[in-house]
Amino acid sequence: MAMQKHQRHTVRRHLLGALAGAVLAGALGGAVLAGARGGPTVFDADGQPVPHMHTDYPVNSSGQTYGTAKDAVYIEDYPQLLAAIGDHGISGYIYLADMLGEDPASPQEAIRQQEARQQAIRDGTYHPRVIPVYDADGKTQVDTMTCG
Repeated sequence: MAMQKHQRHTVRRHLLGALAGAVLAGALGGAVLAGARGGPTVFDADGQPVPHMHTDYPVNSSGQTYGTAKDAVYIEDYPQLLAAIGDHGISGYIYLADMLGEDPASPQEAIRQQEARQQAIRDGTYHPRVIPVYDADGKTQVDTMTCG
């Protein structure tokens, strides 16, 4: 049975959180294990769990949080609009979903996508995605950002 889009997004969020946590944990000399909230739990070098961040991000008129994720350990702690610098040097915000792209329907599809991307890179036919960079309102596009 195929996963619903929301389920795939949740799985991807947790996988990305695990990856981000693993990178941070490695930098701190710690470890990552599955957490009670469904995502990974990051442990510091002393074996203590790293707590979720409770940052009061600014909120725009649409009710979206915006800012940097520089101190966030868990992807669930990211603002809805992430600070970014566009291709033309203009500062703004990107949607995480835009940066991540579409979720694969299955692990096998994810592998096929990775292999196709690697082949396109080798062949010189790969074209990175270009996503919009917005003002803090999340609506006004101020630049673009090439990713991937």
